[in-house]
Amino acid sequence: MTLRAGATRGLLPLLLLVVVTQLLFGQVQIRDSKQAVDEEYTKKIREYTTEAFFNSPWTDYLPASKTVPTPAAVLGPIAGAPGKLPYSIEVYQ
Repeated sequence: MTLRAGATRGLLPLLLLVVVTQLLFGQVQIRDSKQAVDEEYTKKIREYTTEAFFNSPWTDYLPASKTVPTPAAVLGPIAGAPGKLPYSIEVYQ
């Protein structure tokens, strides 16, 4: 069963209302303040994002982990960094 275009358009404002309400009343926690942050990678994210409105609280930092490798360790330099625009084949590898 598929949704019609009108029904889909009607769901978007409702979803937005729910998210905004939860943010305003503190029911959605964007980031755990006790979670360690990879400062070096986060600095690069902010440096390479040309305007703050291109980012969001969900993507403007990188959590640090002792068990999960960073994207830099797996993918190399940040895509979009000066002089770095990878081909899709590089990303898929």
